[in-house]
Amino acid sequence: MNKETIILHAFITKCYTEYGSFIKNYISYRIPHKYEAEDLTQEVFIRLLDYKQFINPETIKPFLLTIARNLITDNIRLYYKIENYTSKIYETIKSGIENTEQTILANELAALINFRMKHLPDKRRTTYHLSLYDGLSVSEIAERLHISYRTAECHLFLARKDMRHFITYFWAC
Repeated sequence: MNKETIILHAFITKCYTEYGSFIKNYISYRIPHKYEAEDLTQEVFIRLLDYKQFINPETIKPFLLTIARNLITDNIRLYYKIENYTSKIYETIKSGIENTEQTILANELAALINFRMKHLPDKRRTTYHLSLYDGLSVSEIAERLHISYRTAECHLFLARKDMRHFITYFWAC
């Protein structure tokens, strides 16, 4: 080590003994955790080592406070960034769980519908299937099955009514 480095280290050691507790109290007032305040206090003096040419003994205290304030700001920004990421991860997991539950419920409902459709009369089953799975309107169903509009409407009405009663009864049990 050269002479300048030894003098700088001695000066920073003197500053640490003189202002260390003051800086720690300054940081502790703004940061809730004692161990973080201690870490940031040490970081202030480590950063002071990086400012070799800017150290002026008359303005060292405000300079240390400026370094401490900047470190506190960085620490708070990091805290909120971590909170934001944690929140996003939680929401992603939560929506994934909700999507999984919705998928399971949708699959159970589809299984119930398919089970009950097997027990419907042929025309009702066909009409309901064309409406539900193929998305056809009543007039398109009537045209495809070569039946009147009113007949297709009646089959669809009765099939939907039967499904509603079956699903309501099943979910109530």
